[in-house]
Amino acid sequence: MIKTSSKTEALSGKIRYTTDMQKLKSDPLKRDKDGRTEAMRWIIEKKMEPPLEMRHETTLHDDNGMTMAMLWIEFVRTEPPEWMRHDATLKDSDGWTMAMLWIGYVQTDPPKWMRHDITLRNNNGVTMAMIWVANAKTDPPEWMRHNNEVADKEGNTMVMHWIKEIKTEPPVWMRHDATLVDNNGWTMAMLWIQFVKTEPPEWMRHDIKLTNKNRETMAMI
Repeated sequence: MIKTSSKTEALSGKIRYTTDMQKLKSDPLKRDKDGRTEAMRWIIEKKMEPPLEMRHETTLHDDNGMTMAMLWIEFVRTEPPEWMRHDATLKDSDGWTMAMLWIGYVQTDPPKWMRHDITLRNNNGVTMAMIWVANAKTDPPEWMRHNNEVADKEGNTMVMHWIKEIKTEPPVWMRHDATLVDNNGWTMAMLWIQFVKTEPPEWMRHDIKLTNKNRETMAMI
């Protein structure tokens, strides 16, 4: 026979459990310290679709600006369920769209519904094509390509990203004026010498007297 005190403890525990479940069902938007809802945490921890009672507006985001779909891409790395999808141009706090996150984490061509204007940038001025070069380390899909002189906030063009990340001669369509420099005054040839550590290809060469902001010529690098 269960003692009265034990019965009371067991009953109170059951009541607390029931109350917690009721709160969960009645307040699916309750946030944790990172601003994440139950559905967001479910995606991160279980890597599967949250139960119906947890689901909420698709554009709600955590403190990092990440929506359920964005978290799905980062942690599950497959296409988010249809009900979870939102405007492809919506960005997180770092300016990353779903397509950018897809390229960064999945490293394949983003699904068509996820694609957006190829000139859209994140907070560092980086485009999808630049992210592709840095992460997929191959030539970006044709639909993703933009003007080859477009640069990020540090002045890096796609070619410059290519030289730093892939360390081979970039595709012909990506090449630009050999005298174009990044924010530190580095040309493609200077970056080639720094990262590839061989003689720059002939098309990449420029006046040997040209210097970067540290007054270094190609020979000094």
